[in-house]
Amino acid sequence: MNSEVVLIGDIIKSRKKFDSDKWKEFHSGIKLLNKKYVPAFKIPLTVYSGDSFGAVVNDILAGIEIILNFPMAMDDYKARIVLIHGDVQFGMELKNMTNLEGPALWKSTEKIKELKTSDLYFGLEMDSKKFEKILQSNINLLLSHKYSWSSLQKAVYTEYCKDQTQKQIAKKLNTTQQYISQIIRKENFRIVKDAEESIYGLINEHKIWNTQYS
Repeated sequence: MNSEVVLIGDIIKSRKKFDSDKWKEFHSGIKLLNKKYVPAFKIPLTVYSGDSFGAVVNDILAGIEIILNFPMAMDDYKARIVLIHGDVQFGMELKNMTNLEGPALWKSTEKIKELKTSDLYFGLEMDSKKFEKILQSNINLLLSHKYSWSSLQKAVYTEYCKDQTQKQIAKKLNTTQQYISQIIRKENFRIVKDAEESIYGLINEHKIWNTQYS
């Protein structure tokens, strides 16, 4: 068996109101993430069963980075996503998510069901329960905050993370510097960015990224 990091998700409330244009945006968002994170995938994000999607990523760090950026690629949809470090018994050589079988896939299905009974967006399963709890709690907080943002707020945060000045962001997004400053303050972008960097720092410090930790 191969030990892999499997990412599985589904769209929340996707079947209550179907809009073909918005659904196209969902698929476009998936393509955007696949393009942006090419080196992170062993098997890229694949949409299946209508509103479900999955991927196999290189390590925990890659999976979390993709998950934290999921809201930035989706304007109209929220998702439940789980990240499972476990065994895949069959299908890796086929490079197709729909052919995979093994404990990691079975556990991911269970975790998604658990998320459906809660208000959480993210579930994690790894060997270290201490790190699992820390990462899961903080990532859920960040996702909850990001999913509340408008398209413009998401665009501003994307540029803010590139260390662009408020003047540069305002010019690129065709708005005023005053409005950009207001968004940055109101949505606590500095705190959000610091929190994300702290998560990545924790993963790197303890080498959680390579799934070989104590």
